[in-house]
Amino acid sequence: MPSARKQVLLLLPVLLLLGLEARAEYKCDEPSTSIHARACEKAAEGPVGLRHFIQRMQVIENLDFNDYVNEARLLAWSERSKVASKGEGAQAAAAAEYNFRPDA
Repeated sequence: MPSARKQVLLLLPVLLLLGLEARAEYKCDEPSTSIHARACEKAAEGPVGLRHFIQRMQVIENLDFNDYVNEARLLAWSERSKVASKGEGAQAAAAAEYNFRPDA
């Protein structure tokens, strides 16, 4: 459950930034460098992977998180987060059922 909360908290700033008038240039349609291509791969993995990649690359190149996120990517992350939270809920329910002791 904490990982789903972290993902939601990571998505909130992205949603706020995407709501602004000035939009970043989406670089994943045609990545111009290998660094941009790698950032797009990390964006496909999720917001945490993309954030870590950008932080590691700051020494080499100034990358902007919003350059690798569009509405479709946000929707994919949101759906993945929903599936993960449902899976965690099912795991917690199974664990609770397994540990349930009516006589205790």
